Amino acid sequence: MGYSKPEQFTSDEGYFYLIIKQQLQHLNWFGKSDMQLFLYEGHTDFVFLNLLAQYGLVMSFFIILILLLLISRLIAVSNMMKDSFGKLLTVGGIAVITIELIYNIGMNFGYLPLTGMPLPFISYGLMPTLIHAIVIGVVLSAYRQKDLQFNIHS
Repeated sequence: MGYSKPEQFTSDEGYFYLIIKQQLQHLNWFGKSDMQLFLYEGHTDFVFLNLLAQYGLVMSFFIILILLLLISRLIAVSNMMKDSFGKLLTVGGIAVITIELIYNIGMNFGYLPLTGMPLPFISYGLMPTLIHAIVIGVVLSAYRQKDLQFNIHS
């Protein structure tokens, strides 16, 4: 209920949504926001909102651009695959990174419910960083063997 009606639950579930709303109202293009609020998990789940508040909209657009370039490069690698299993691995890696990126940004803007979804390669923490490194490693391994075709039925 805090997601749909945060004003009615100011001390419980709606608290974070109200903080997000207040933080987004005081954004600047290049610098620190006028208002500094305490944001729990500001280095992990809400790192995008903290970067918006500290460095402005330009830095946030730059971060989104870099992550979108990574996703577009992964899509280009996926199109180069001849092996269907390698293509599936690559598409799975694209899905993991894209879903986490979209959900984290939507969550930080208050459009999606709050969960523990990290921003790929930006959020602090061992497990998200390790998972993203494994995903990129699997994609690079599949790309390295892109010219090989396996014929099981011969």
